[in-house]
Amino acid sequence: MPSTFHHIGLVVRNLKKSEAFFTKYFGFELVKRFMEGTPQEFVQLSSGGVILELFNLLETVDENNGKPAEIPYPLVKRIGLTHLCFLVEDMRPFLSLSSSELELIKGPFDFDEYRIAFLRNFDGIVIELLQLLSKNHS
Repeated sequence: MPSTFHHIGLVVRNLKKSEAFFTKYFGFELVKRFMEGTPQEFVQLSSGGVILELFNLLETVDENNGKPAEIPYPLVKRIGLTHLCFLVEDMRPFLSLSSSELELIKGPFDFDEYRIAFLRNFDGIVIELLQLLSKNHS
């Protein structure tokens, strides 16, 4: 059965902060906001044909009685995803950001035709940066 990639879903601690992060650093634009003003609010962002769907991390325990809370979307009980990968022209601006925005966890290193670095953002989401190497490997 043929399939087409549609979107990547991410659960984040702070929806507004994450929306601003992906907009500022990776050029995403808001496509649609769902369930605005509720704890279940989420957004779709788009850049270069890639759609990110960002969900707020929802509490899994009812603060009133200590029992598990009823959560409408079972996948938003924990921060999730292995990593996101972005092709960038120059990774140096990302590597110079403060560790409160992005923390370098591996690299940069050259592999095949790319310079690669793995970073972790303020939510612990791992972001892979790929930079196409020039012929002289600058």
